[in-house]
Amino acid sequence: MTGPGDPGALRYGERRHATVLFTDMEGFTAYTQGRDPEDIDGLMSSVFGRFAEIVDRYGGSVEKYIGDAMVAVFGVPRVHEDDAARAVGAAWELREVVAAEYPGLTFRTGIHSGLIATGLRGEHEVVTGHALAVASRLETAVEAGGILVSDAVYENARHSFAFGEPQEIRFRDDEQSVRARLVSGRRVRPSEAPEPFVGREALLQELIRIYLQNAAGTRASVMLVSQPGMGVSQVVDRFASELRTFPRFDASVVMARPAPFSRSPYSAMWNAIRELVGVDDSSKEAEIAEAVGRVPIGADARERMVSFLAGGAVEAQPGELYPLIAEFMNAVVYRDSTLFPALFVVDGIDEASPEEQDLLRFLVDRGGSRVFHVATTRMLRSETTAILPNPTILEVPPLDLQETSAMIAELRGGTPDKDFLADVHERTGGNPTFVRELLRYLEMSPDTSDIPAGIQTVVLASIQTLPDACQDLVRRLSVLDHPFRGEDAARMFGDECSTDMLDRLVEQRYLRREGSRYVFANGLVRRSVYDSLLNHNKRVLHAAAADSLADDDLSPIVGIRHRVQAAMFREAAVALRDLRGRITHFDRRMLEPIDAILKSSAITDPDLVGELLYLRLAILFNTHAADADIETSLRDLLRLGVRTQRSDLLG
Repeated sequence: MTGPGDPGALRYGERRHATVLFTDMEGFTAYTQGRDPEDIDGLMSSVFGRFAEIVDRYGGSVEKYIGDAMVAVFGVPRVHEDDAARAVGAAWELREVVAAEYPGLTFRTGIHSGLIATGLRGEHEVVTGHALAVASRLETAVEAGGILVSDAVYENARHSFAFGEPQEIRFRDDEQSVRARLVSGRRVRPSEAPEPFVGREALLQELIRIYLQNAAGTRASVMLVSQPGMGVSQVVDRFASELRTFPRFDASVVMARPAPFSRSPYSAMWNAIRELVGVDDSSKEAEIAEAVGRVPIGADARERMVSFLAGGAVEAQPGELYPLIAEFMNAVVYRDSTLFPALFVVDGIDEASPEEQDLLRFLVDRGGSRVFHVATTRMLRSETTAILPNPTILEVPPLDLQETSAMIAELRGGTPDKDFLADVHERTGGNPTFVRELLRYLEMSPDTSDIPAGIQTVVLASIQTLPDACQDLVRRLSVLDHPFRGEDAARMFGDECSTDMLDRLVEQRYLRREGSRYVFANGLVRRSVYDSLLNHNKRVLHAAAADSLADDDLSPIVGIRHRVQAAMFREAAVALRDLRGRITHFDRRMLEPIDAILKSSAITDPDLVGELLYLRLAILFNTHAADADIETSLRDLLRLGVRTQRSDLLG
C-alpha cells in the first residue's frame, strides 16, 4: 500500500452481497408531542441500545440512526452463510422486545439482500448501494408492527421462518417493483430443503465401519474435515439416520450444532439437550420442568437444568455448568447397558465458543468408552482435534464428474449433456453447494459470467477463517486468473509474503501447485473473491500484476489483459502493436483487450488505432469469424486508411 492520496493506493472497503434491515418507529411525531425532549432522548437511547445489542448478537452491525429509524447490515464486517436468516431473526426479536419492554411503541421493518459496497467517509465506515433504498421502501410499505422482506431474503430464510403470500411493492415515481412477503413467525423446527445425497456413500460406509469396529468400547472418534459447501452436515445427519435403522439399535444420538446468534454461549449443548428432552423455543417453563422431571437426576440438578434450558445460562460462570451437564449426559446418554455405543456429534466444532469447547472437552473426558464421537470442522487445528479421543481424520472430497452428473440429474431431472456437465463441473470444482447455487442461478439468469450471490457468500465466509494476512493475500492474488510464480505473489503482497503462506493456501485448497507455479484451485472461488474487490482496487492490483509479469515467459497477451483491466489503455495498445509479425497462433480471446481499448476512446493516435484494427482483422480472418464481423472491421479499417492516407491500411 502507498499513501492514501496516491492514485496507486488500495482503498479500504469491499463489494459484497449483504442483507439490510431498515426499521422505523410508527407515529413518532404524534408520540413526541407534549413530551419532554430529555424523556424522549432517554427512551430512544434505551430502545436503540436494545436494538444494537440484538443486532450484534445476531452477527450484524448497526450502520446508522436516522431520527427514529435504524439501519443495520448483516454481512458487514463479517459474512455469514445465513445472513438473511440472521436479519429476519433479529427483526423478529426486536418486535418481541418492543412489545414486552416498550408498550405503546410500534415499529415497521423492511429487509432486503443485495449488492453493497463498504468504505470510509472521513473516519467512519459506511455502506452504500441500492439495497439500502430497497429496504427503506419495504419499510414504508408495511403496516405498523410488520416485517416485510424481499424475495432475495425469503429464498434464504424460508427454512427458519414462515411467510405470507407474495405481493408486489412498487417504488415511488419508478417503474421498478419488488416482490415481497410478510414474516408470519419462526418455525418451531427449521425445515430443510431435500438435498441429493450424491458422492458421499463411500464416506458414509467408512463412518459406519469405524463405528462398528469400536462398538465393543474402544475410545475412538472421527474428525470430518470439509471445505465450505461440501455438505458435511448432510453426511453426519445421514450417518445418524443409518445407525437408527440397525436392528436392536438402542443407543442415544446427540446432535450438537453451535448457533452463533443464540442467546446462550453454550448453544450447541443447549439445543442438543433441549432436543433430547423434547422441548423447544415455544415450550413454557412448566413444560420444560415436566420434561426434565422424567430424567433420573437429583432434585437440585433437575431444578438447575430447567433454569439452563429456559434461559441458556447467559450469566453462568465458566465451568459452573460442566458438572450439571455431565450428570445429565451420564443419566441419558452414557449408558453401559446399551448394545451399541452412544453417538455424540459436534457439527462445526471450530465454530463453538471457547466456553463451549471447554465444556465439550470436559464431557469427552468423562464420557467413557461407550460413546463414539464425531466432529466436523473446516480447518484442522490442534486445539480442536485434541478435544476428541484418538481421532481418525477423514476428508469430505469434492464430487467427481460422474457424481456431478448425478447431482444435476436429481436437481434438474434428466441426464445433462456432456458440454453442460463439463462446464458446471469445471466451474464448481465438484462442490455440491456451488453446483446447486449455479443451477438455481442459471434458471433465473442467462448471464453465465456473473457469480451467484449464494456462492460468493460461502466463499467470503470461508476465507474469514484464515489469518488476516492470508485473507489479504487471497484478495490480492484473485486478479491473477493464470498460473503465477512465488515472486509474483511477493510483488503483489510485499516482503511479508512467504512460501509458508502460499503453502497454507494450497493446504486449505484455495490454491494448487502446477510445477513451479500456483493457480487458484477453483475458478468460482477466485471470481467470488475478485468480485468482492472495489473497482479501484482491481485497477491498482492489475497494474501491479502487469509490472510483475514484465520478466515472465507467459504469453504477452496475459500482461496486455492486465494493463487493459488497470485502464492502462495506451500501454496495452503499444504492447499489442509490438506483437505485429510475432504472432504464430491467433486466438479469439485476444479480441477482448483490443475491443476494450477501442471502446475506451482513450487512444486517439491514428497509427495505434490502425494497428489495433489491423490486428483485430487478422484475428478474425485466421479464426474463421462470421462474414458480418469481418466486413465491419474491414469498413472501420478502410475509413481510417482513407482519413489518414495510409497505403498499408488501404492495401
